[in-house]
Parts: sequence; C-alpha cells; structure tokens
Amino acid sequence: MFEFEIVQLCDVIWYDNKVKEKRNIINIDSGVIIAISVGYLLGCFQSSYLLVKYTKKKDIRSFGSGNAGASNTVSNFGFKLGLLATLLDIVKAIVAICLMKEYILLFGLLQQKWVLLYICGAMVIIGHMFCVLFRLSWR
Repeated sequence: MFEFEIVQLCDVIWYDNKVKEKRNIINIDSGVIIAISVGYLLGCFQSSYLLVKYTKKKDIRSFGSGNAGASNTVSNFGFKLGLLATLLDIVKAIVAICLMKEYILLFGLLQQKWVLLYICGAMVIIGHMFCVLFRLSWR
C-alpha cells in the first residue's frame, strides 16, 4: 500500500521503502483558482455603496449616474466621502495583491508569481465592475 508523508511542501509517496514520486502539494492550477477567488471576492467589496448606505442611509445607485462608484459619490455626497471611497477601492486592490503574494511565498509558487499576481489584480477589477452583490451588472 501507499503511505503519504509531507516533507517541506512536497508530497512524497513511498512504496516498498523507496521514493516512488515527489511533487509539489500546491500546483499552478490551485494557484490560479486561489488568485481568481481572492481577487474577485475582494473586488466585490463596493466601498462607495457601503459608505453611503451606512453613513447617509441611502442607495448610491439611485442618485446621479446610477453607478455605485466613487465618482458618483463625489458628485452627490461630497468630496470627503468620495475620497474615502476611492482610498478604500485602492486599499482593496493592495490587500488582494498582498494576500496573493503571501500565498505564493507560503507555497513556493515563485516561478508563476507574476502570472498569479496579474490574474489576481485583473479579478479585483472584474469583481469591482461585475459584482455578484449587484447581480453582475455595471450598476
């Protein structure tokens, strides 16, 4: 029978006391799935919508252009709230990239790091534009 032993982020399969196969536990496929998930879910955090909802008790999508973005927040609710929404949008992208960078370092996916970071960043933008909370629409 096969026995499994984890040694320094490698999966070693032993068969008759000889190393039969050695491979990384985490491969590029799982890295791409994590990059897509982390980027999209953090991109779905709509800071301007949540700020206006909890500070002004209104829905930002019913004002101005109908877009739940920072520019609509500036034009309808003032510069300070719009600036805070913009900063939170920037911070969510930074957090997504930092989380993905830590994941890459933790599991040793250094050869694919740029691909995974670009995928994560692109998914933050896609999550911001097509948020599942707004039923994948622009508004």
